[in-house]
Amino acid sequence: MAERGQGNWTALGFQGATHGNHTSFALAQFRGTPKLPSLGWPVHPYPVAANEASILDDVHTSLKLQRNSGKPVAAVVIEPVQSTTGSVASERFLKELRSVTKDNEAALIVDATETGAGATGKSFWGFSAVADPDYLVFGKRTQIEGFFSSADSKSATVSIGGDHLRLLQFATIQENMVKERLLEKVDLTGASLRKQIEQTISKKSGTGLTGVKGLGTSLFIETQDGETAFKLQGHLLKEGVVVKANGSRGVSLKPALIMEQKHVDQFTAALSKF
Repeated sequence: MAERGQGNWTALGFQGATHGNHTSFALAQFRGTPKLPSLGWPVHPYPVAANEASILDDVHTSLKLQRNSGKPVAAVVIEPVQSTTGSVASERFLKELRSVTKDNEAALIVDATETGAGATGKSFWGFSAVADPDYLVFGKRTQIEGFFSSADSKSATVSIGGDHLRLLQFATIQENMVKERLLEKVDLTGASLRKQIEQTISKKSGTGLTGVKGLGTSLFIETQDGETAFKLQGHLLKEGVVVKANGSRGVSLKPALIMEQKHVDQFTAALSKF
C-alpha cells in the first residue's frame, strides 16, 4: 500500500480471515469482530468450489466500484488455506484472482503465515508459484516473521525486521525439511489422517460431527454448533490430543511435520471414543 502514494486507499479481504491479532487487522472487519468499529473495507465470502466464479465476478465488480467511489483498493489479501475454517482456495481461483488484481491495478498479498511452512504439504513457495503474488507473508512455523515482495515492486525485498537470529533458525528448519523430506511426509500422512477422520465421522451419526476440511495435516473437523466443538476439544484433550476450538465452526488440528501413521492411528482411536 505504501508504494501507491497518498490517497484514501482500502484493502479487500475474505470472510473468516486471520491476518493477525493487532488492532489494525481487527478493524479491517475480515474477521467479523462485532465489538470493534470497522474501517468499512470490502469483504467477500471465502471461495469454495460451488461459488468460485461468482466470487471472482464480485471481487472484480468491487474493485471497480471502489475506484469509482474514490476509495481504490490498494491490495487484495487472501490466505491460501484459512486457518480458522479449513477452507482451501483452489489453484484455479488463485490464478484468476491474480489476473483480476492486475487488471484493476491492485496488489495481491498471499498470507501464508499459518500454512506456509509445511503444515499443508506445501512451503510458502508452493503458494507463490501458483498465485504469483506481489507480496508473500510468512511467520509462525518459520520462527521468523516477514514478507517477500516481487522483483518488479518499487521496494523489492525480503523484510525480516532485522531478526537475523530467527532467520538462521529458519534456515536450519528448512534444511531439515528438505533432508527429511517432510513435505512428502505431510502429504502422505495428511491423506491418511483425512481418510480415517472421514471414516470415523461416517460412523458417528448423532454426535454433531459434520465433516473435515483442510490440506495436508492442517485439518479442520466441522461440528454442528459451538457447544459440540468445545465438547470435542475437551474430549480430545482428555485423550491426550491437543486441538484448538474455533467457536461455532469446529476444531483445528496442527500437528508437527514429523507426524507419522502411528500418530494418525492414535488420533483416530481418540476421536472414535467421542
